[in-house]
Amino acid sequence: MFGNEKIKDITLYYAVTDKITIKDYDKIVSNYIQYYNFRARRCKAGFYCLTVIKLLIISFIPIFDAMEIFDKIHWGITAFSSGIFLLNLFWKCAG
Repeated sequence: MFGNEKIKDITLYYAVTDKITIKDYDKIVSNYIQYYNFRARRCKAGFYCLTVIKLLIISFIPIFDAMEIFDKIHWGITAFSSGIFLLNLFWKCAG
């Protein structure tokens, strides 16, 4: 519906001439609405994917603890918590 090439066309988001009609203005506003709708859907999908990954990482901690894997690999819990921290940091930077 609204591919990357159409988004990159900057002329969709401003008036080309000084005299702008209501129809042109409505078209510009509509393009902004479509762009932000597209971006919101993309960010929402990314947020949900990273949230599922974080929940999976968190859910494996008690399982590995019960299997006593962290007794053998002492840095394991640090790796898991760092992974969660990095996913949060990545999302803050990407958003």
